[in-house]
Amino acid sequence: RKRGQEARMQLFGYVFGLIYYIFLPANFLREPLLKFKVTLEMIKSDRCNFDLGQNMEIFSSTFGPKHLFWFALFCFGNVMQYQSHQMLASLRKPKDEAEEGGKARYKIPTGIWFTYVSNPHYLAEVILYVAFISLAASWSKDTIHLMSMVVMNLLLSALLTHRWYKAEFKDYPKKRYAMF
Repeated sequence: RKRGQEARMQLFGYVFGLIYYIFLPANFLREPLLKFKVTLEMIKSDRCNFDLGQNMEIFSSTFGPKHLFWFALFCFGNVMQYQSHQMLASLRKPKDEAEEGGKARYKIPTGIWFTYVSNPHYLAEVILYVAFISLAASWSKDTIHLMSMVVMNLLLSALLTHRWYKAEFKDYPKKRYAMF
């Protein structure tokens, strides 16, 4: 399917995103997350030497009430992001229904997540990162740098999108922020 000339991604952004998501998991490979080990002997063994009691002890000593909070926040961020993307996708019309000679007509997104921000899916992404890093107890200098980069990247995109909405729609809600 051909896309219009306005619908393109910068090569730099694509390559950067690809590299970013390849190396991102390395930030979370920390010692506490590697408590469960599978050895070659376990794989070769005819019987399973899985000690449920020992593994439940590791699980219960690792997860507590604060982890439930971060997990709930992570789930909230997922729902927020999903619903935001669903709303944005519902604004698109099939090409045969598009107006102005086949050119897409844009609309102002509405809904609970769009009440105060133009880009709730970006805000949800930040919530997901904070919750995931906190849940994994992986805050460090590296993850702070990671979060800084994520927030700067999303905020720049959010500001550009917000500016476009305001220029495109004269009746755009005045009390909406770009992302925060």
